[in-house]
Amino acid sequence: MRLGKYEIISELGRGGFGIVYKAKDTTLDRIVALKVLHPQLSTDEKFIQFFQREARSLAKIDHPNVVTIHEIGEINGQVFIAMRYLAGGSLSDKMKREGLLPPEEVFRIMTQVAEGLNAGHKRGIIHQDVKPGNILFDEHGCAVIADFSIARTVQMTTMLSSGESLGVVGTPSYMAPEMWEGGLITPATDQYSLACVMYEMLTGDRLFPGDTSPVIMNKHFKPVVLPDSIPPGLRAILLKALAKEPEERFADLHELQRALEEFASRPVSAPPDKAREEVKVFPSSTDKKAKLPKPRQTKAEAPKVPGRRPPAWLPVALVGVVAVAAVAIFASLGKLAIPAEQTPLSELLLTPTAAQTSLSSTEPKNTSTAAPSSTPEPTAAPSPTLMPVPELGVGSTRVRETDGMEQVYVPEGSFEMGSTTGDEDEKPVRQVYLDAYWIDKFEVTNEQYAQCVAAGVCTKPKHTFSPTHSSYYGDLNYVNYPVIYVSWYQAWDYCQWVGGDLPTEAQWEKAARGTDARIYPWGNDSRVEIYVGIIKDTVSGGTYPQGASPYGALDMAGNVYEWVRDWYGDYDADETNNPTGPSNGNVKVIRGGSWYYSLRNFRATNRNYSDPTDKYYYIGFRCATSP
Repeated sequence: MRLGKYEIISELGRGGFGIVYKAKDTTLDRIVALKVLHPQLSTDEKFIQFFQREARSLAKIDHPNVVTIHEIGEINGQVFIAMRYLAGGSLSDKMKREGLLPPEEVFRIMTQVAEGLNAGHKRGIIHQDVKPGNILFDEHGCAVIADFSIARTVQMTTMLSSGESLGVVGTPSYMAPEMWEGGLITPATDQYSLACVMYEMLTGDRLFPGDTSPVIMNKHFKPVVLPDSIPPGLRAILLKALAKEPEERFADLHELQRALEEFASRPVSAPPDKAREEVKVFPSSTDKKAKLPKPRQTKAEAPKVPGRRPPAWLPVALVGVVAVAAVAIFASLGKLAIPAEQTPLSELLLTPTAAQTSLSSTEPKNTSTAAPSSTPEPTAAPSPTLMPVPELGVGSTRVRETDGMEQVYVPEGSFEMGSTTGDEDEKPVRQVYLDAYWIDKFEVTNEQYAQCVAAGVCTKPKHTFSPTHSSYYGDLNYVNYPVIYVSWYQAWDYCQWVGGDLPTEAQWEKAARGTDARIYPWGNDSRVEIYVGIIKDTVSGGTYPQGASPYGALDMAGNVYEWVRDWYGDYDADETNNPTGPSNGNVKVIRGGSWYYSLRNFRATNRNYSDPTDKYYYIGFRCATSP
């Protein structure tokens, strides 16, 4: 069976509006998920509008934890959407196959799904059908939220142009009370559904079971009673997310994530009353700006380096994702055996010494805020001793003693910045002059970042796992892999610690493409897989030396996106001498593409952005230093 260029392989499932097939795109030779509108609806103009609007809404969300739309079209009267095929099955399948999931797996899935949903919320798109069947996994086990078949923008109450209502939509066991009442749908609606999914992962049972919709509906409006097997602090979090009134839930999914992380960081022995008391106090959501599709310019605040160490984690060593979360959730149930106390990896291998010094000839700028008297301030590093370099030019390198990072030299001079064939934000193309500088040859690694944490200057990454590895940061197997789950501020702290700074956007682009206006760091050869490898995972720094830039910098395409110093904004055609970008803004530029994004993002001129407080598994960084 064929539908145009798509060769149907098998049926994956059926929904209220269409059938999903596993199919092969014979033009691009790739497997896709092909969603086809039911034949009886293909002639209904209202439903076709609904179907096409669904695809356009979903295509606005460019995020690793949201299914990717490849194409929308119509062939012989059949309307279809071609989407990324996810080979790992659904969460529903996973729970049936594996039973109760390990606690670290629950935490990881919650984090990834929350990040995907939040990406939609920032663009005004509510999923409205969050359930285990719509949480899929790729070949690496990364959770991806799928089937936005009933997603609508916040401003809409109906998809039908006539104003006719589509009625109650969603899956009864996961539908928030406001959905049953026909009330206002907000991001809090998805939060409620996700909390239902979390309960199911923790217990193996649906929170609101029933044989008929009316029976299930009544349960949603009754008080929720959670079993004592769930620790009090976690019960408080779930109950808040499951509040009947949307305004009583967490302000957004970021706040829910912070609550879970705070719970995970508490000692198991904390008294129940104390845990319950603490979980009610969360930072206001107003101190985190939302990422916008086209950011407006707002007054920027100077970065602040915390003058305190990160909260202590539980003194256990478990192989898995955020092991402390596993202990906190299940230790009281006897579902996990707690190994003997072990010394953290960062203390075993990365204890700071006098050799960890700053690269600058003077002490690093101290931008730390005042700390409580009970918390010692980090000690400034002594002045550095650099390896002598007889003559500086293309090919010159040096090693930074603070963290052992090799740097490459970029001579002063002009280069062409931007692209006439790229995205609109890569224009105008102009000649830009830069003073000479050094830039890290590799992205900062887990091992190097752990040194800064051990020194009391940096705070730990948001998570210790990655989408493809249950243990990542702090794991001996991944010490030379790029550090991830760090915000722009954490990256800035690190670069200040080593006596440098994040590279400007112009510095990053010149280091990546040189002065010959090449498309990629290695040249213009579009066979990307030769130079960076397409393995859908992070790799150890320098794994692909053939992808080196003209100055010898590695991994400037793929692996992970990299924070740069600049606020995101339109290029200023008149800023051609050591440009630093807009003086203020609300999102920071990220460069270089990532293993999880399309190859188009590997171009040296490609620009993207993220909220400076974001901590994602596809963003890392490298530092730059003046001579």
